[in-house]
Amino acid sequence: MARRSERGSTVAEAAITIGLFLFLTIGLLGMGVVFYDYQTISNAAREGARYGVIAVNTPTSAQVAARVCSMLSTGAAPSTCPTPTGNAVPKCVIPPDSKTTGGTIPTTDDVYVSTCSVKQANNLTISYTEVDIRKNIKLPLLPSIPMHTTAAMRKETN
Repeated sequence: MARRSERGSTVAEAAITIGLFLFLTIGLLGMGVVFYDYQTISNAAREGARYGVIAVNTPTSAQVAARVCSMLSTGAAPSTCPTPTGNAVPKCVIPPDSKTTGGTIPTTDDVYVSTCSVKQANNLTISYTEVDIRKNIKLPLLPSIPMHTTAAMRKETN
C-alpha cells in the first residue's frame, strides 16, 4: 500500500508519460506528411522538366506549369497554383560544365519555369528546361513550413 504522501504520484507519472507519447506520435505523423509533400513537390518538378524536354513540339512555360500544377494537387496537403502561367525565373546560367545553376529561389508560392538554349560549335543545340516550385505547407497546430525544389533537364537537338 502506498504511503499517504505518494498517492497521486502514479497518476501524475502516467499523465506525463501519456502526454509525451502523444506529443511524439503527433510529431512523427506531421513529419511524415511534410516528407510526403516534399516528395510530391520534387516529383512534380522533375515531371515538369521532363515534359519540357521530351515533347515533340516544345511546350510553353504555361503548359509546363499547368502540368506541374496538376501533379501538385495530388499531395497530402493538396493545393492549387496561384497563377499557373509559368513565371520565368530571372536568370538561367549555363556554366562551362554544362549543368544549369538555375535562377533565383522563388519568393511566392508558385511554379516557375525557365528555358534556355545554347548553340554549340558542332551545330548541336542544347536546350534546358528548369522548374522551380515554392510551396508553403500548413499543418494544424504547426507553423507554416516553406519548401522549395528545383529540377532541370536538357535536350540535345541537331
